[in-house]
Amino acid sequence: MLGGGMAEAAFQSRGVAAITASVTFQPILKITHAGLSRVPQETNIAVISGTAKSITNIQTVTLSSYVDSGPVSSTITYVSVSTGTYAFQFEMPVTVSTGSSNFYYRLSAADQSGNIGVWPTSGAYFSVDIQPPGIVHTALERISSVTAVAIATGTIFDTGGIRTIDVFYRSDTETVFSTASLVIASSPTVYNFVVEMPVNVSRANNFYYNLKASDLSGNYCFYPGEGRYIQVGISSSRTVTVGSGGGVIGISDGNPNDGETSLDIPGGALDSSVNITITEVDPSDPSVASAGALTGNSRPVSVYRFAPAGLVFKKMLKMNLLYQDKNQDGIVDGTPYSEDALRIMWWDGYEWRLIGGKVDTALNVAHTNIQHFSLYGVFPVGALSDNDYRPKEKIITPASADSINDFATFSGLRDGDTVTIFDVNGRRVRQVSNNYIWDGKDDENNIVESGLYIYQIKTSGKIISGTIVVAK
Repeated sequence: MLGGGMAEAAFQSRGVAAITASVTFQPILKITHAGLSRVPQETNIAVISGTAKSITNIQTVTLSSYVDSGPVSSTITYVSVSTGTYAFQFEMPVTVSTGSSNFYYRLSAADQSGNIGVWPTSGAYFSVDIQPPGIVHTALERISSVTAVAIATGTIFDTGGIRTIDVFYRSDTETVFSTASLVIASSPTVYNFVVEMPVNVSRANNFYYNLKASDLSGNYCFYPGEGRYIQVGISSSRTVTVGSGGGVIGISDGNPNDGETSLDIPGGALDSSVNITITEVDPSDPSVASAGALTGNSRPVSVYRFAPAGLVFKKMLKMNLLYQDKNQDGIVDGTPYSEDALRIMWWDGYEWRLIGGKVDTALNVAHTNIQHFSLYGVFPVGALSDNDYRPKEKIITPASADSINDFATFSGLRDGDTVTIFDVNGRRVRQVSNNYIWDGKDDENNIVESGLYIYQIKTSGKIISGTIVVAK
């Protein structure tokens, strides 16, 4: 026994090699299917195809599916051919309603031996994105027949990632829609878009456009709808009736990112209702004169006519004049002029007169206060001398009934500057600020007596004086 035990121990001491192997068992019944990337919106039918393969004959292939959290529906194909490989194809209508987000499905097959195969192999349902992107957009109100600017802006959102935005557009003198497309990098779930649409305004009255957004799954949506288009009028003017209560009249230009030419008319500025018209004028029109040396003999960058011509208001109006700087680079489009150099001028029937005003570079508008209607333009203006601030009117006749030569205009002043009027005895009669027009009235709003008056302009840290005569 002892010897035998020793012999056994000696044998064991030599060691025994432990042999292990990894064995992968192929399923007896296998379903091959690529998985849908999308359900075509054109048909809303999911076409699901593939093969089921077994070592014995296939008996059935089953498709089970549902939309979102809805009920599961199943379609079964019974295979009658005696083969171990079967090519199947299901065409499943997918009911898509507002807010639908996903289509879920899985496949199973059985053979005559009772073997079962599933796809996906985990047994879970495969998800397909069926939710199209959403578009938020405010339709354009008007396109200028002068500047021909049309820019569509808005927001696209999609949980699966956004791929493209397409804009289809034409004017009513064209028969074919043009397309402007933007491929969106990095596939964001929310994207703020800006797409410019070239506009052919020649002889056109209307412009039509719609928007199409697509996601990474190929789902898409149209705004305002497939086959539907937003209609925008092409014009150069707008007329609004304004009464004694006042109101705001504006004329947009087809670019939602900038401001608009507008008038803010306070209550009491008019005694009765008046049809007020703002007309945009082409700055290159031969009827529009260049300005003098103050602007380097340049032409205006934008011009607007306000009618009825010569209308005088009882109170000051706030006026905004739009100019173009679509890319916001600080340079007026199509010119070498910095927008910081822009000032407002008005046409007195013989020459351009400087008003001044301020520039809002974010909204691309020059603004000032006015009290009468005329032709107003935005010009690049150089450095001003003392005489440039002085009024050209030496005599005003505010008491006459002809509405001619009723006021004096002090040029080139900006917010914060002041004009003070004194009589010959040094008594203050009126202080003017933020409008820089003296209508011959005192601080009590009464027309002053005929005679000589002294004005004192305070601007840019200096004082400029002069005289003006009031004649009744």
